[in-house]
Amino acid sequence: MLKNIVLKTVLIILVFSFLSFDLSAKRKKQYFNETSFEIDFDITHKIIPLEVQNGGNKEIVIIGVESASKEKIEEYKNTIVAIYQKVNEGLEYELLRKIALPKNTIAFDIIKLYGDKNCLLLLNSQQIQLLHLDSSELEIIANIGSIYLQDEPQFISKKKMVKDLNGDGLDDIIIPNFKYVNLLLQQKNSLDKFLRSTLPIKAVVGMNSSQISFSEQKYFIQDVNFDGLNDFLLVKEGKLTAFIQKELGQFSERSEVIELPFKFSGLPWWLKRGADGETADQSNLKHSMLEDIQDINGDSIPDIMVKKTVSSGVLDRENSYDFFFGFEKKWCFKF
Repeated sequence: MLKNIVLKTVLIILVFSFLSFDLSAKRKKQYFNETSFEIDFDITHKIIPLEVQNGGNKEIVIIGVESASKEKIEEYKNTIVAIYQKVNEGLEYELLRKIALPKNTIAFDIIKLYGDKNCLLLLNSQQIQLLHLDSSELEIIANIGSIYLQDEPQFISKKKMVKDLNGDGLDDIIIPNFKYVNLLLQQKNSLDKFLRSTLPIKAVVGMNSSQISFSEQKYFIQDVNFDGLNDFLLVKEGKLTAFIQKELGQFSERSEVIELPFKFSGLPWWLKRGADGETADQSNLKHSMLEDIQDINGDSIPDIMVKKTVSSGVLDRENSYDFFFGFEKKWCFKF
């Protein structure tokens, strides 16, 4: 099957190359117009088409680095956001503005505010900030403590921090801490843009003989009590726990355990440790991990996908998937 897919892809490329040459030779109408413009810095992330000025057209947002001094290459490189806009109705683009990001920025994401205004969400070790691309204004949303403790990181990553958590159609923010998860729920009719709350969800701790690491808990957003409100789910110690959404759009701080008729883990097998601190023995490995929770069969009820890994050696590993389809009886399942 894989060989067939590869051959088909190559064939499509060749056909389009031939058609392009043929149309060019006969001077027929082209389907695409080409434009270009020069930039004076190195691009580091994917180019983002984004409406910045609410004028009906999308601008081009480019993130990259430029040297602080051409004479001293080893100096710190400033991370910048450059916004290019279309000139009139043509295909030409010109620089609208260039914004230098704070040196302590660890990660960014795209967030849409109420009223359809797009901004950059910036995270550092102590704060969450909004960068207003239409004005270059930097606004502090909240002072937090996260699991990312770097003051001057070597690079800025694109991180998924924005999601509609409570299903109201507005972008919300989720940031993990060592002992809890910060939720900032966007508001429509309030002086405060975001309503902050926390859930008692600890970070995942990884340990071996020489180091310790912290990572985020994997979470899911689904309605598990059939009240029309999305709930916050995670796998904790081999159990599925739920923080039920309340009527005001916030989540209960007390979790409820959901009993499931099958065993699973919330971590991949290579993160599981034995009593000796070592990873699982791959010569006789059997591991089941809850991979995803979503409506698979289209009946508006959450289903569960479990990934099973069986291994009898490093080079002899087999993965399979089990699907459990939910039905409305305290969220029961059938295989």
